[in-house]
Amino acid sequence: MNDATLKATVQAQIDTHLEDNPTLQSIYNENLSEDSKTAFMFNVFRTAEYLEETRKVGFDAVIDDAVKLQMRGIYKYQPDPTRWYRPLTWADNVTHRVEHVDLNVINQIEKDVKTEQDASNMIDYMNDFKYVQNLTDDNGTSLAPDSLGKEFVEGDYRFFVVDVDPDENSTILKWNYEYISD
Repeated sequence: MNDATLKATVQAQIDTHLEDNPTLQSIYNENLSEDSKTAFMFNVFRTAEYLEETRKVGFDAVIDDAVKLQMRGIYKYQPDPTRWYRPLTWADNVTHRVEHVDLNVINQIEKDVKTEQDASNMIDYMNDFKYVQNLTDDNGTSLAPDSLGKEFVEGDYRFFVVDVDPDENSTILKWNYEYISD
C-alpha cells in the first residue's frame, strides 16, 4: 500500500470507530486541534506497525485494534475556553489533546504487581500518563492522583496518593507505594 492508501484506510477506520461513539466523535471533530489529529493518526500507524510485527499478521488485521487502543490517549487538558467572556478565545474550542498509548505500558499495568520494580513502574505510569490515569482499578477507582487519601492494594503493595509539594499553600498530588506484607 502507498502512503495515500494507508492514510485513507486509517482515516476510514477512525471514522467508523467514531460513528459508533458519538461522544468521542464530538470531541475528535470539535475539540482536537489539527496537530493533535495528525499526531493521533501517527500514533495509530506506530501501534499498527507494532501489532503487525508482534502478531505476524497484515495491516488490515490490526488497524481496528490500533485505533481502539489509541482512542484511550485522548484526554481533556483544559475547560472549554469559549465559556468565558474573552473574545480572543471564542474561535478556540480546543480542550483535548492526544498522548501515544504504549502497549507495553498497558501490558505492565494489567499484570499483577509482584516485585518492588513492578510497584515502582506502576506509580511512574500512574503519575506520568493521562491514559493510565483514565483507567480504573478492580473496584472502579480512577487511577488519577486526584485526592489525598485515595488508595488501593495490589498484591503485597499499597498504592496511595500523597502531596509532594513542600509549599503548604499549594498541592501537587502523586502516587506512592509501600510494601505491606511480611
